Amino acid sequence: MICTFLAVLTMSAPTPLLPFDQTVKGDLDVRVPVFDRAAAPKWQGKIRLKRGRSAGVIFWADEKLEKGYSVRLDSRLGQLILARIGKWPEEQRLATYRWEALDGVSLDLSVQASDRRIRVWIGGKSFPVLEAYDVQAFGTSGGYLVLDGEAEFSKWGAPTNSPEMSFVPETPEVGEFTHVFDQSVGEKEGWYINDHCFIKGDDGWHVFGITHAKPANPMDERNFAHGTSPELMQAPWKKQPFALTWDPKLGENHLWAPHVIKKGDTYYMFYCAGSLVSNYHYQINLATSKDLKTWTRSSRNPVFQDFYDARDPMVLLVDGTYYMYYTANYDKEDNHHIVNVRTSKNLLDWSPARVAFVHPEKGTFGGPTESPFVVRKGDYFYLFCGPDGGYHATKVYRSSNPYFWEHKPIYSFPSHAAEVIQDGDKWYASDSGWDMNGVYLAPLTWKPAK
Repeated sequence: MICTFLAVLTMSAPTPLLPFDQTVKGDLDVRVPVFDRAAAPKWQGKIRLKRGRSAGVIFWADEKLEKGYSVRLDSRLGQLILARIGKWPEEQRLATYRWEALDGVSLDLSVQASDRRIRVWIGGKSFPVLEAYDVQAFGTSGGYLVLDGEAEFSKWGAPTNSPEMSFVPETPEVGEFTHVFDQSVGEKEGWYINDHCFIKGDDGWHVFGITHAKPANPMDERNFAHGTSPELMQAPWKKQPFALTWDPKLGENHLWAPHVIKKGDTYYMFYCAGSLVSNYHYQINLATSKDLKTWTRSSRNPVFQDFYDARDPMVLLVDGTYYMYYTANYDKEDNHHIVNVRTSKNLLDWSPARVAFVHPEKGTFGGPTESPFVVRKGDYFYLFCGPDGGYHATKVYRSSNPYFWEHKPIYSFPSHAAEVIQDGDKWYASDSGWDMNGVYLAPLTWKPAK
């Protein structure tokens, strides 16, 4: 897509070439030598957009800077943009990242290009926020770019010829499932477990999950099952008393999809408590424990509310930031099934939601983005969700950053509400559901992507 800007590119008079380690100010386009495209250059420095529309860097460009690539902050769009550029004002956006590029903002930026790929990092994050594949250099020129504004560029030392970027995309492969925990033990009828989670404590492994007597009655699911085992694959697991029971006085009308994560000496259980108001006020609540047995609800509940039927929370720690993923819908009019993500530093105060994944299917109850689970493996983040294509059908998606996945599944396997568990150097996937009597586990291996 070629995008045309309304803003005017203001250039200074022809400017002598400047070394990378010099700070540059003003409305200008400064041409500087960049790097040998045959190498694997890494280029980094700081950009400060003092005022105006946009500021960024150009690289892998021809001598006239009419063909190449740019990474720039755009204050009007609130984005960091990686683009293939043509003669002004042509721009084909390859990737975007939400960024509040207001006047005075500073950004530590790192760009690496090799093996027909470009990756862009920003300060404080170990994963690339922008990535493009199948790109080809137009030349070895580059420079600074300012659109309708003023910017400073500093700390741009000479580019280094870094080793080739290590891209190791993988694909999970799930084996046969084994029944490890039966919630029906001691009951007159069969009991199922639906969405669940695993956590390893000081005394061994614990599983918590939605539970109810058969047949399925999701709006009456008001207790969390609890099972324990000294070893993950040591079956059968021991059935424990319910871990938590609904409290309608606190606005809860059911208990769905617990997820437990440990911070310090405290375990945090996030779960969906439904709503006594409407499906557009679904609560994500919190309970804490020191021993995985006694749970106390947070006085700050609900942690937040979202729609439609916002549920199935899962939390991942990345670079000191907690990412919470959960399924929901866009809104009442555009009701695509989506996965939302919020971030927190303390597990208590959460950012506004942003959309991490959009499925083309529309609907309200259920949907193919239920039970989102995210795994970081090597250079990539893998999103597991479903049911998609059947009740026991989980799809997997791969991305280089934890804020966004395209609807391009890389793998599918027969599981409902799948969790991914790592035990030492071994990986497992789980299965459960209304048609089963508990939880099943299968070995999961990682294979180089084809």
